[in-house]
Order: sequence, then structure tokens, then C-alpha cells
Amino acid sequence: QWVLDQHVLAEPEVPSKPLDTAEKHIQFTTMAVASQFIYKLLKDIPFYLPWQNDSRGRLYSHGYHVNFQAAEYKKACLSFNRYEVLT
Repeated sequence: QWVLDQHVLAEPEVPSKPLDTAEKHIQFTTMAVASQFIYKLLKDIPFYLPWQNDSRGRLYSHGYHVNFQAAEYKKACLSFNRYEVLT
């Protein structure tokens, strides 16, 4: 199970690539607003990520706004629901 890391979500999402055109800026802003909506829905709820395999046997996790195969910010948002502190 996964949960969203509230410490990471407190930081604003910044683009990983330069937004050199107005279209890219609009697309990033639209994605960031939609992501914030999804983050609010999943705020305190543990969830699973669905997986899909292709014809070559590779596995891909589904999800556009919450996915650990995405940009750094989206990877950092994910934490295990249960974890142990290693000493």
C-alpha cells in the first residue's frame, strides 16, 4: 500500500523541463491543478497502484498524477503505508 507524503505535498510542484512556450506553460499549469485535485482525494487514504504488462513482459504502473515512474516530484510524493525505521 502507498500513501501520499504530506511533507512533499506542502512544497509547490515545479516543472522538470523549461517552459519555453506559452502552450507548455498552460499544459503544466493544467496538469498541476488536476494533480492537486487528485492529491486532495487521496490525502489520507492508503491506495494501490495498478500494473499492466506489455507483449515483451515489461511491467508499467498506471496513473498519470500518482506514479513512481514519473517526474521527481511525483516520485517523492509516494511513501509506503507501513514502514520501519532502520537503525
